[in-house]
Amino acid sequence: MVEPESARDLAARTGRSIRTVRAWALREDFPAPVAVGPRNTHLYDPGQVDGWLADHPRLAGPPPVSVAGEDDELVTLNAFAARLGLASGTVYQYGDRPPATGNRYRLGDLRAWWASRPGQGFRTDKL
Repeated sequence: MVEPESARDLAARTGRSIRTVRAWALREDFPAPVAVGPRNTHLYDPGQVDGWLADHPRLAGPPPVSVAGEDDELVTLNAFAARLGLASGTVYQYGDRPPATGNRYRLGDLRAWWASRPGQGFRTDKL
């Protein structure tokens, strides 16, 4: 058997936020924990979780994107949207943005934030 993973491990491996993985775990069809780790942490079989994600592609999240530039480069949200090839409103619609210096954000922080947004059709209040 493969080493079981915590919600935090699953988040890191799938590129999703811990909040998203915990929301998945609340769903009735999400694989049951296979063990309990330290501090009563639920541990999941990665193969079962991968199978579940394959059955729920809309929950797997947005596809990874490549954004040119150095992690420490400071950019506006408009510039980030342009590098993604998206309208600014598409980027501005997501809350919980990383900290900014004025109206500029570290590009590395924006990359991580963009990868952690909910997948298409996913709403945590509709579980």
